[in-house]
Amino acid sequence: MLVRWLKARYARTLDAVLARPKHVLAAAVLAFAATLAIVPFLGTAFLPEFNEGALTVSVVTVPGTSLDEANRIGQRVEEILLANPGVRNTDRRQGRAELDEHAQGVNAAEIDVTLREGVDKEGLLDELRREMATIPGTNVTLGQPIGHRIDHMLSGTRANIAVKIFGPDLYRLRQLGAEVRDAIAEVPGVADLQVEQQMDVPQLRIRADRAAMARYGLTAGGLAEGIDVAFNGEVVSQVLEEGKSFDLVVRFPPALRSSAEAIVAPPFVSPSTASTMVPRPNHWPS
Repeated sequence: MLVRWLKARYARTLDAVLARPKHVLAAAVLAFAATLAIVPFLGTAFLPEFNEGALTVSVVTVPGTSLDEANRIGQRVEEILLANPGVRNTDRRQGRAELDEHAQGVNAAEIDVTLREGVDKEGLLDELRREMATIPGTNVTLGQPIGHRIDHMLSGTRANIAVKIFGPDLYRLRQLGAEVRDAIAEVPGVADLQVEQQMDVPQLRIRADRAAMARYGLTAGGLAEGIDVAFNGEVVSQVLEEGKSFDLVVRFPPALRSSAEAIVAPPFVSPSTASTMVPRPNHWPS
């Protein structure tokens, strides 16, 4: 019955269309033109905006921050989140293991946030950003679990858009980064704008006194090898403990590696003469 009814209606419609081909063609052209007219007003994106009912909050402070201090900052962020009535619960990861596919230090944390149903997400994000802006020395990025991972795939960072500047001068790069940040800050719609957290790493440059080394029969290669073993360590064996194998590394204790004064003090033994050479600070300038 249904098929016969549909065929009857279709036959009458088809007869009417075939009887007025010009009218039908004109209507099709008008519909196509109207479709083209609205194209400039359509939004464009790689993927549509997600509404996952959850947030992923990235908290990054200065590299080298101790675990206790980083944990205190993470707890402060969680307190801000849980104080908001739109947040149900939080779950924080402080740092990741060195062999993890997404390794990061203890100065970085990720907080998974579950939201309550019906919450105004845009208003919630605005309120959280205002409160978290009061945490000094910390970059906080608000996103969503799936969107957060898509950002990683597209830009390699925790943001939708990443501006990367390359060059040989680190301090000049930092100046340019600050200038780019200030310029982007004036763009409407920009949120969680930040420059990557960095910290200078102090270094010691060791210059060998070749004349003094020659008197003691010590070669430059031998000295370099001794320094490498003493401060960087060398694996000499393995230790089996509770069914697991661990590398046994030989190097100086922390007391001899903690400062420039401690580093210049230890003697190095010459393998040919078995005598010692005690390097002086002016031979190992910082």
